[in-house]
Amino acid sequence: MTDGIPVVVQPDESALEALGTEFAAIVGGVDRAGREFHHGGLQQLSVFTRNAVVILTSLAAGYFLVLVLERDGLAGKGRFLSRLTGERLHAEFI
Repeated sequence: MTDGIPVVVQPDESALEALGTEFAAIVGGVDRAGREFHHGGLQQLSVFTRNAVVILTSLAAGYFLVLVLERDGLAGKGRFLSRLTGERLHAEFI
């Protein structure tokens, strides 16, 4: 089960650590639902809030890259670069 404990936080902010912890349950539920309905595990999840865009990209089982953008940030570019970065980091987490 995903527990939301950060491996590395840049910049070092406790708010980002808390965000990861809170999203852990959501990510776990979405991942389980995808597998249960035979769509596969979660690869990427985007959450749009009033002030930010949060992009979670799966690195390996239980590990996610979390990108937080300002609300008017380029979410599509963030998703694309997060996916590319996740592919490069994958070997470090398996």
